[in-house]
Amino acid sequence: VTQVFGDPTLRIRGNSLSPQLEISESDVDFGTITSGPGTKTISIENVSDSVAKILNLRPWGFMVDGKIPFDGSRPVKVAPGQNFIGFGIVGKNPFSIVTIQPKQKTTLSVQFSPFTYASNGNIVSGKYFDIFSLITSDPTKPFIDLTLEAQQK
Repeated sequence: VTQVFGDPTLRIRGNSLSPQLEISESDVDFGTITSGPGTKTISIENVSDSVAKILNLRPWGFMVDGKIPFDGSRPVKVAPGQNFIGFGIVGKNPFSIVTIQPKQKTTLSVQFSPFTYASNGNIVSGKYFDIFSLITSDPTKPFIDLTLEAQQK
């Protein structure tokens, strides 16, 4: 038993009784995109002996060049052939639960999709930014925040 700042902590060697997740990267930079959507794959590994769960939340309120693009002055729409604008996880419904068995990992494909101006169909260029939060059953990482960036030319 160790005590840090007045709180006793019991450390047990051997099997981990709580889920423990490790993520391959939390800063996801798509770099410069010149055409079409971009996709990056991240992996989340459960290094414990317990089942882990992740609640997939859709990102909300992304920015382009530091501004929220939905101010009403220039209406925007989803680009042709795309299901969303900004960032999203491919093949996962929002608010779906992903289960990761002990000592296993899962991958998430994060996709960037630019949007277009409703008036003329031109793609909105600039630096896109968002933070994507995952809620987990890992008591030491109840939230995993993914910082998402892409430069659309």
